[in-house]
Amino acid sequence: MYGFPGCIGLLHNCHVRYWGPILVILLAAGCFRLEKLSLDETDPASDGDVDADGDGDGDVDADGDVDGDVDGDSDGDADGDSDADGDDVVVPDIGVEGPDWCTGWLDIATGRCWEDPPAHVSWYELAEHCAELGAGWHPPSIDQLMTLVRGLDHAQCSVTDPLCTAPECAEDCAVGEALAGPGTHGCYWDEDLTGGCADWGSWSYSLVDGDETRAWMIRFRTGSVETREKAMVEQLRCVRVAD
Repeated sequence: MYGFPGCIGLLHNCHVRYWGPILVILLAAGCFRLEKLSLDETDPASDGDVDADGDGDGDVDADGDVDGDVDGDSDGDADGDSDADGDDVVVPDIGVEGPDWCTGWLDIATGRCWEDPPAHVSWYELAEHCAELGAGWHPPSIDQLMTLVRGLDHAQCSVTDPLCTAPECAEDCAVGEALAGPGTHGCYWDEDLTGGCADWGSWSYSLVDGDETRAWMIRFRTGSVETREKAMVEQLRCVRVAD
């Protein structure tokens, strides 16, 4: 059988010998069909490429995209999301205005929605205030509140509710330079959060073990984890997650 080069040669001879124009056209079409088959000869799918998966996308991952994996997204890693970071965390699509269920500030890292700006109440008013915001809102634990800290590493901080809530649990917690954080007014929180921190701490509902008059809070002017008398007025950021 003629290969593609041989077919082209035969076509040339046809022209030289003045064969009829119709026969020349038919033979030319046959040559180009033979070239297509030769390109696809290693691909059992016969789909016009040589990726052997039958989807015609030029790769061999068989998922219909061209990113080299089989997770069905378009980012080139195999983690199942499309954010191209390889971490298996699907970043929620919140749109320009944010999700409908979050009327405060959404922390993309945790998926929690925080009241913003904060309220100012005593510890005894935490639950009542959060309930006034609507279903799903509640005061944060000290663990949840620590996720708001930016610019300071609390990895060594032992305070956690309910496992370690005695005052000595805060001995290894980091303390930053006053008002030197990345947030507004130098606060140790996200730059998109509003409110001041120079004169206020921020309440959690977590109680101090062994002292029923005090509860845990974070003083965001330094990022420090501290205890405070429950009757004192401080900031409160209620928190919620999606329903």
